Amino acid sequence: MKNNILALIFFLVVFLASAPAQETNSQAALTPTVSTASNNDLAAHAASEDLPQISTSILRTQLQQETDPKKRPAIALRLAEILLTEGKPEEALTLLNSSDLTPQETDKLDEMVVFWKAQALLAQGASAEAQKLFEQILNAPRLPQVCRDATHIALARIARDHKEYDQALKELEPLSTTSSMGAVALQERVALLLALHRTGEAEELLQQKPELLKEPRLAYLFALAAWARGDASEALQRWSSLPLKNDWVSSATLSGMIACDIALHQPAQAQPLLEKYLQENPKSPRIPELMAQYEQLLLLQNSNDVSSLSRWSQDTSQPLRASYAFLPYTRMMRRLGHRDQADQLLLFFLATYPHHPLAEEASLELAENKLSEGDPNSALTYLHDHTNLTPAMQAQYAFEHGLAEIALNHLQAAEHDFTQAASLDSYLAADALYNQGLVHMMATSSETVPLSFPNTATDKQENASTTEKAEYTAILDSDKGTRNSAAQVIQAAHLFLKTHPNSPFTNEVRMKLGEALLTSGNVREARVELETVGKAESSSELGRQALLLAAQAASRSMDSKSIDDALMLLEEVAQSSKAGSDLWQARLEQAALKNAQALPFDAIAIDDQILASEEAPLEIKRTAQMAKGDTLSGLGAKDPANYQAAIAVWRQLAETPDTPAYWRNQALCKIGLIEEKLKDNDAALAAYYEAMKSNTSQEPEPLWHDKAAFEAARLLEQQQQWSEAIRLYQQIAAENGPRAAEAQARISKLRLDNFLWEK
Repeated sequence: MKNNILALIFFLVVFLASAPAQETNSQAALTPTVSTASNNDLAAHAASEDLPQISTSILRTQLQQETDPKKRPAIALRLAEILLTEGKPEEALTLLNSSDLTPQETDKLDEMVVFWKAQALLAQGASAEAQKLFEQILNAPRLPQVCRDATHIALARIARDHKEYDQALKELEPLSTTSSMGAVALQERVALLLALHRTGEAEELLQQKPELLKEPRLAYLFALAAWARGDASEALQRWSSLPLKNDWVSSATLSGMIACDIALHQPAQAQPLLEKYLQENPKSPRIPELMAQYEQLLLLQNSNDVSSLSRWSQDTSQPLRASYAFLPYTRMMRRLGHRDQADQLLLFFLATYPHHPLAEEASLELAENKLSEGDPNSALTYLHDHTNLTPAMQAQYAFEHGLAEIALNHLQAAEHDFTQAASLDSYLAADALYNQGLVHMMATSSETVPLSFPNTATDKQENASTTEKAEYTAILDSDKGTRNSAAQVIQAAHLFLKTHPNSPFTNEVRMKLGEALLTSGNVREARVELETVGKAESSSELGRQALLLAAQAASRSMDSKSIDDALMLLEEVAQSSKAGSDLWQARLEQAALKNAQALPFDAIAIDDQILASEEAPLEIKRTAQMAKGDTLSGLGAKDPANYQAAIAVWRQLAETPDTPAYWRNQALCKIGLIEEKLKDNDAALAAYYEAMKSNTSQEPEPLWHDKAAFEAARLLEQQQQWSEAIRLYQQIAAENGPRAAEAQARISKLRLDNFLWEK
C-alpha cells in the first residue's frame, strides 16, 4: 500500500505539472476568454493563429501610438490578458498598475482590472495578495460569470497550496457543472479528493458525470483513482480503454499502464506496448520520460536486447527520439562490456547534440567511466563548468570532481568539491560529507530594369517591301530580353540598317538596337542610337520613349557629366507638349538621378510635385511615394526624425484604399525594417505581420509578403521564440510560393537545433 501511495503522489504530480497551466497549475493564471478586442483586428487574428508574441507586439504598438485616453484602457487590458496567458505575469502586472488602467468609470473595466491583477500576482507566487483581490471582487455584480468561476478555482488552488484541502473543496462548491469551466473544476475536485486519500468519493463523483469522462484528463483521473485504492488490474483496464489521441493523455496514460504492469509483475507485457508507442510516436513531447521508462523495463527483465535502442539512436530522420535513445543505448552497451564503444557513442552524442538537455549528463557519464578506468585527468576534462546546471546536477559534477581530485592527490580541492556537493543536494549530502571527512583526515595526517515599349509602327508597314517586313519581324521575334538574344538583335539590326538605310522601319529598328545595346551593357553606343531616334521622332511617343531610354543609358555611366546629360534628356521629354504620362515618368527618373547626385531634398521636391498632380498615373504616384520614403530613410542616419517621416509616407501609402498588395506590402515591410533600426521590435513585428495579412480579395503578391514573413520569423528567432517562428514559416510553406522550400528547410533546422517537435 505504501508503494501505491508514493506512486499516487507521483502521478498527481505528473497530472498537475503536465496539463496546460491554465487548467491545473496553481502558480499560473487562469485565463478565461473575455477578450475586449474586436474579432477582426490584427492582434486578435494573430492570437487566433497561435502567434502570441506578434499579438502582443501589435497591441504594444497600438498602445504606444493611441492618443485617445478613452481607447487606451481596452488595448492595455487586452495586452495584459495575453501577457498572462503567455506566462509573463511581471510585465502584465506592470501594465495593470499603469495609469492606463487606474479605476475608470467604464462598464466592467474596474472588476476586470482587479481580476487580472489577482491572476498576475497568483502566477508570481504572491498568493496572499492575490487572495485578497479575488475575495474583493468575488461578489461584484458586474464581474462576468466565467471570471467568477475562474476566481473560485483560483481560490481553491491557493488553499491547496497551503494544504488546506477541505477549504479548497469548499471554494469549488458554487461552480456548476454546466459552467464553461466546469470540467476544470471537476478535475480540481477529484485531484483534491485523491490527495486527501478519499478515493471512493473521487470515483463516485466521476461516476455521477459519465458524460464528462469523455474529457481525457478526467478519464485519466478515473483510472488513477483505481490505482490509488490499490487495484492495479482495474486501473490498467481503465487506462487501456482511453483513446490515445491527445499527446498528454497518450504519454501520461502509458506511464500509468507501465506502472500497473510492473506492479502486476508483468514487465514483459509492458515492454512491447511502450516499444510500439515509441516506434509510432517519435515526436511525442514526453519522449524523454518514456525513453527512461523503456530503459528501466529492460533492466527489470535483465534484457540484453539493444536492437531497438540501436535502431532509434541511428535514425536521423527522427532526431528527437534518436537523441534520447543515445544515453540508454550507451549505458546498455557498457553493461554488456563494450566500454570503448560506449565512450565513443557518448563522444559522438556530445559532438552531434552539443546543446541537448542531456549533454551535461553525457559528460558526467564519460567522467565516471574515465574514473572507473583509472584515468582521473581525462575525467576532469569532462567536468568543466557547464551553464544552467540544476543544483542536483551541479552537486553530481562537484562529487565526481572531488573523486578525481582525490585520485590526483589534490586533497584540498577535493574537500572543497565534496562540501559544495553536500550543500547543493541533500540526497548526495551523506556520501559527500563522509568523503569530505575522510579527505580532511588524509590532508591533516602527516539591383534598374529597361523599360518596355511598343516596337511596331503599322502605319509604316504599308510602304515597306515584303523582305523588309520579314527581316523587321525577325528582329522583333529574336528579342527575348536576355544578353544572348541581345547579341542576335544587335547583329540583325546592324545588318538591317546597312541593307535598308531608307526603310520606313529604320527608327523602330534603331530603337530595338538601342534597347539591345543597353541590355548588353554597351551604354555609350545605346545612347547614340536612342538619341538619334529621339531627335528623328521628336514629336512622337516613340521619340519620347527613346529619350527616356537614352537618359537611362547616360545615367548608367555614373559620372557627373553623364548624369547631367540624362537630366537634360529627361527634361526634354517633360517639356514636350504631347508628353502625356511620359512627363511623369521623366520626373520620376529625374528624382532618382537627384538622389544619385546626393541631392535628396531636390529628389523629394520632384516626388512631391508628382504626388500633388492630378494628372500623374496612380502607378507613378505610388512609385514616387515609395521613393520619397526611401530618400527620407536614407537621411535618417543624420537625423532620426527623417525615419519617422519615412514611416509616415509609407504608412499613408499602405493605408490608402485600393493600394495594390505589391505596394502595400512593400511599404509595410520597409516600415518594419526602419522600426528595427529604431530598436522598436514590437512595432517591427506588427508591421511585418500586417504585410503578411494582405487583403484576400487582391491578387497574391509573394515577393514582399514572403519577405515580411521571413523578417518577422528572424526577429522571433532572435527572441528565442522558436515555436512561433516555426508557425510563420509553416504559413509560407503551406502557401507553396517561391520561398516555400526555404521555409520548410528553416523549420527543419529550428526543430533540430532546439529540439522542438510537432504535437
